[in-house]
Amino acid sequence: MLVRKVKNPIKLFPFVKAFIAFEVGLFLGSYYIFHRLSTQRDFRYYCHQNWKLSLEYYYKFLKLMGDKEEQLKRQDYEIWGVLNNNDQTI
Repeated sequence: MLVRKVKNPIKLFPFVKAFIAFEVGLFLGSYYIFHRLSTQRDFRYYCHQNWKLSLEYYYKFLKLMGDKEEQLKRQDYEIWGVLNNNDQTI
């Protein structure tokens, strides 16, 4: 007869703690970047220069959450002197 040996769950506990800590760190980092994007136009301009795709996803998220007219995106582009993608791009 085969007897199944159950692994000690206490040995897995450090890995579970590390995974949860990693997830919490990713969440806090994401929130920090989102907060900076929401409050600092200079940071949005920096992202526009270096990480355009991430800034576009930020604007898409705002549109999904209720900014149907894309007011923030239009204001940013006007202040930065950049033409909107719906107009003619640079």
